[in-house]
Amino acid sequence: CFFFFKQKTAYEMQRGLVGSEMCIRDRVSTQSTWDIKDMEGKMLNCPKCQGPIDQVGKSISPIKVAKFTGPSIATDAMVLRKHKTDDFHDILLITRGRPPFKGKKAFPGGFVDYNEEPLVGCIRELDEECNLKGKNPVLVTVAGDPKRDPRKHIVSIVYKVDVDEDAQAKAGDDAATAKFYNLRDELKIEDNFAFDHYTIIKEFIEKTYPQYLKPQLTYLNLSLIHI
Repeated sequence: CFFFFKQKTAYEMQRGLVGSEMCIRDRVSTQSTWDIKDMEGKMLNCPKCQGPIDQVGKSISPIKVAKFTGPSIATDAMVLRKHKTDDFHDILLITRGRPPFKGKKAFPGGFVDYNEEPLVGCIRELDEECNLKGKNPVLVTVAGDPKRDPRKHIVSIVYKVDVDEDAQAKAGDDAATAKFYNLRDELKIEDNFAFDHYTIIKEFIEKTYPQYLKPQLTYLNLSLIHI
C-alpha cells in the first residue's frame, strides 16, 4: 500500500521539501486533507495499511484526498410512452452489454463529458445508446448513494425525456439491446434492473402515476367480485 517517490513533486518543490524515499501518505500529511467517512461518520481505512478507502472499499490516493477527490457525474434518461388504449405506459430500457450489471436492464445513460451540461449529456447518451432524439427533458431525481455503483462513487442526474410517438429504438454504443417494455410488467421484477434504477422508477411512479398502485384486475378477482 505504500508508494515511494525518488523525484521531487511540484508540491514539494514549492515548499522546499525533499521527495526521496518519502511515503506518499506521509508526504500528503502536511497538506490540508479532509476526512473520508462512511454514512455513519466513521473513518474508512484499509485494514492492512490504514490508508483511506472509498465507500466500496477501493483505495484512494492521498494526493486525491487532499484536493481532487469527488464523485463522477452521470446522467440517465427515463423515457415513458403512453398506451393509446389505456392510462398505462411503456418504458424505454437498454440491456447492459458491459459490466457492471451486464445483461441487466437500465435507463439509457452514461457519464457527462467535461464542459458538458448534464441535460445535454442526457440527450446525447439517449441518441448514442438508443438512436432516439430526446426532447423536453425534466429533472426527476439526483441519485447519489456512494454504494449505488460497484465501480466507484457515481452520482446520476435522471431526467424524464420525451421522444416521438412512433420512434423506434435501436441499440448502440455499449447497449446490447434497446426497446420499450410494458412498465406494469417491469415493475414486478426488481432483480431485472441494474444499479438503483428500479427504485428510481418506483418512486417516480408512486408520485406521478397513481394508477400503478391500484391492484390489477384479473379474470380471477373479477369472478370473485361477481360472486
